[in-house]
Amino acid sequence: NKDGYFSITSYNIDEVEKFIKCLNDSNTSVWIRQVIIPSINDNDVYLDSLVDYLSKIKNIEKIEFLPFHHLGFSKYEKMGIKNYYKDIDEMNRDTCDELYIKFMKKYEKNLTNR
Repeated sequence: NKDGYFSITSYNIDEVEKFIKCLNDSNTSVWIRQVIIPSINDNDVYLDSLVDYLSKIKNIEKIEFLPFHHLGFSKYEKMGIKNYYKDIDEMNRDTCDELYIKFMKKYEKNLTNR
């Protein structure tokens, strides 16, 4: 949703909405890659909202969940950019995989109910 997107990215979701419209208009296939961040989007409420949001996109070919990690944190320091996620633990790969399975069951059920 707009508020959640802004709180995570500090950007307005309107550009994403325009991009989705272009994807749908062009019938371009797309892969969705979702970073899963502990305590932010690793819960059923978020998974349900993601199912609803992705239902707007016509040609999803693949969906991946990527576990949040700290690999790029040194870049933030070197560039003098505030890292809002420095105190968040990395996402466990197995937990991320479990969330993906749970999500896909919900997503596939949503597809069949359209």
